[in-house]
Amino acid sequence: VVAYRRSKGITAAMPFGTRRDASAVGYEWANHSLYPTTLSEEDQRVVIGANNPQWCSQPYSSSLLNISAMSYGALSDRAILSLSHGAKISNCYMNT
Repeated sequence: VVAYRRSKGITAAMPFGTRRDASAVGYEWANHSLYPTTLSEEDQRVVIGANNPQWCSQPYSSSLLNISAMSYGALSDRAILSLSHGAKISNCYMNT
């Protein structure tokens, strides 16, 4: 299948974690940087629900980057504790 797709000029890779077309115009993602810039605390967070008080009675602040759900069967106890510790230090959410 991979050889056929490549021979036809069709992308042979599927982005991990999405079914969206990652090559589409306007698709956004976060890239790793060897030389990251420093952001202020307010640039790293977003308030959810503040603009819609009729829908959200308790707006809350969320980090722009969080730790998504993973299979605990695939992660060791140490890995889970390390991710949890990192989430606490960086003040972000971790979906369990």
